[in-house]
Formats: sequence, structure tokens, C-alpha cells
Amino acid sequence: INVCRALDIPYLWVDSLCILQDSRADWEVESARMRGVYKSAILVIAAVLSPSAQHGFCRPRP
Repeated sequence: INVCRALDIPYLWVDSLCILQDSRADWEVESARMRGVYKSAILVIAAVLSPSAQHGFCRPRP
């Protein structure tokens, strides 16, 4: 949210919040929309090194 605010990006889509994680039916519907979401995105941020959804991805530089 802070990154979007700092860059004046009005919309944020977080797959772990926008897709019901324990629903196969919701995953099938929403995952089909992901291509369009990513294709239309101004910016895509992937927290690939974050150990879990509870951890942040912004860390101070060494």
C-alpha cells in the first residue's frame, strides 16, 4: 500500500487477498483473470524472497 501511495497508483490488486485461498472454484475463476490484471498493470511487484505472507518485502539496503 505504501509503495502504491508513494507512486500515486490508485489501485492495488493482491492475489492472496483478492483470491479466496481455500476455494478451488474461486481460484479457477480468478486465476483466469490474472493475465489481464498483470497485462494491464502499471507495475508488478513480486515478493518472491519473502518467507511468508506475514513478512514484508521492503528491507533497508546494506
